[in-house]
Amino acid sequence: MRKDKLEFTLDVVSGIDEEIVDRHLTKRYKLSQRRGKRINVSLLSAIAAVLCLAILGGAVCMIVFGKQVPVYQGMTVSNQAPAVPASELALPEPMISVMSTSSTLPAYGLEPLAEQETIETEAATEGETAPIIFGKTYYALKDEDIYIHIHLDNPDGFEIVSFTLNGVKYTNYMFEPGSDLETLILKYNVGDVDGLQEYTIDAIKYIDGEAIKDVRMKGDRTVKVYVNDDTQALSFTTETEFNTLRFTPVWDDSFTGEKTIQTLALYEGEELLRELSPTDTEVTDLPMGKRLILVATYIDGGVHQTLRYVFDMPKYSEGLQMTNGVITGMGTCTDSVLYLNAPIGNRAFQGNEIITAVYFGPGVTSIGENAFVQCFGLEKAVFSANPNEMVNGLFWECVNLTSVKLPDGMIKLPAHTFSGCAGLKSITLPESLEYIGVGAFSDCISMESIILPDSLTHIDASAFYGCSSLNNVVIPDSVTRIDGSAFGECNNLKSIKLPDSIEELSPSLFHYSTGLAHVEIPESVTVIREFCFTGVSSLESIRIPDSVETIYGYAFHQCESLESIELSGNVRFEADPSRPDEKVWFSYCNKLTTVKLHGTKFYFDFSIFNNEFIYDPVIIKDVYYDGSMEEFRNCFPGDAYLKEYNPMIHCTDGDFRYS
Repeated sequence: MRKDKLEFTLDVVSGIDEEIVDRHLTKRYKLSQRRGKRINVSLLSAIAAVLCLAILGGAVCMIVFGKQVPVYQGMTVSNQAPAVPASELALPEPMISVMSTSSTLPAYGLEPLAEQETIETEAATEGETAPIIFGKTYYALKDEDIYIHIHLDNPDGFEIVSFTLNGVKYTNYMFEPGSDLETLILKYNVGDVDGLQEYTIDAIKYIDGEAIKDVRMKGDRTVKVYVNDDTQALSFTTETEFNTLRFTPVWDDSFTGEKTIQTLALYEGEELLRELSPTDTEVTDLPMGKRLILVATYIDGGVHQTLRYVFDMPKYSEGLQMTNGVITGMGTCTDSVLYLNAPIGNRAFQGNEIITAVYFGPGVTSIGENAFVQCFGLEKAVFSANPNEMVNGLFWECVNLTSVKLPDGMIKLPAHTFSGCAGLKSITLPESLEYIGVGAFSDCISMESIILPDSLTHIDASAFYGCSSLNNVVIPDSVTRIDGSAFGECNNLKSIKLPDSIEELSPSLFHYSTGLAHVEIPESVTVIREFCFTGVSSLESIRIPDSVETIYGYAFHQCESLESIELSGNVRFEADPSRPDEKVWFSYCNKLTTVKLHGTKFYFDFSIFNNEFIYDPVIIKDVYYDGSMEEFRNCFPGDAYLKEYNPMIHCTDGDFRYS
């Protein structure tokens, strides 16, 4: 047909706008069909004129502008075949090679050379794209397949027919899937070699019409691949915890070289995050949800070996139930390990049996009451920052909680934070802590020891009540107040040294701590409150210092092993304020037979041992006094108890009985 002939003629002509001409011809063709007439000579003349103008314009454009020659930009290396066309990737994935069988973490294969020189390139002319400068050394294992990526700037889309690498020509049918007009990918086996290998691009060819031409070379023509064997003298054991990486170097026993790490650094992709000391074993404050690389070097036989581990930082939990920016429940989240980064409401996770660990990010600015109460599966809790507000009962009755890291900067530990955490054996308290709340560790029956920081000033009531395995407590002198029952029913506690700054032994302080055999009361104490040593059945002797002015009722009730007590004349015995008619201090102290006294004036007499209520009196057999017999009689004139039970009085000038 006539239309076909016209279109064939147009295709031969270079530089014409085919779409415009095609529309024009189609319109003319339809008109001629509708009219049933042949195209006249004048119409053909008009079309010919249009064609001549178009051809002339195209020729002028070709002369003025010309086509853009493809420009070589550089090479990168990967050990992973591209999963998507390379044109959709900004850069290929970095090479990853497992360099140690002793770790579950893969080794990372990309690191800038410390001594890498800046690559000199020609300045890009106006309108050209500047070449990409990579300047990297890559790593691979022996006989490993790697993928060499040739990067081009090819705006006019010329077909690339081949390139020559290390003198070997590779044609386009050898390129890997994913190659396109701007990225050529070659699968290459490094072979049975060792050490630093160089791969240089010598030439790249493209086709322009019927001519085969050279791509212009602007980028660095050489990449370096350091080939290791599959053994390494150094490996790492690693642990990722929230925003912290802990790692321990492990040297192969057969390695005969100097077991010293030369350099240690942390990367995110190709970006250096942090240079570390070769002796570091922990990195903190890492970004969440990122893939990071730990890179270490050491010397093996004079050769620098590089070992690297890839590890993924966890992401904050998603799908949690939120109300006005506050976490109020699990929502659709099914994670057993929670990474939280928002305020937490009251009882948000109460009774959850799925959660095994919880990590609190800096966004957890407040935590509501009983947020994790009775989460029986919870084993671990870690704080990365100190919440501005944290109220009572955070982990109450989390019976399997065994590992806790409290935040630096914490000042107050709220009431019942760990109450009933039966599996908690030990805990490190932050150096900033000043206050331990009511029942904070009560009924932590597995807790064996605790170190209290020097910043601590106040231990509130029942803080360690019922810690039946607790056997070692060091209370710093910074503590000025310990409230009632703080160490009650700590049955395994054998001895305790109280701080020199404390002024009062609170009510029921050691209530039924049956294993406590020795207590040293400091000279700063002025008051021993009611029931303070009640039920301390292992206590055999006790010295009341001269500073003590008042001992309240039932202070030594049921001290069944107490055999001797040392008293100063300064002390007064007062009834329990809640039981003013019961003059009882040593009830059920059936083994108490010895009293040591010193002073020249006494505010009590021996009626304190009568237990004037419903209890049997204590029978004292020996009294030791550091004065003369006459001075003793002057201190206790007409004492009814001494006359009735007639103990032996041991004085500096002899012994006697009162009656």
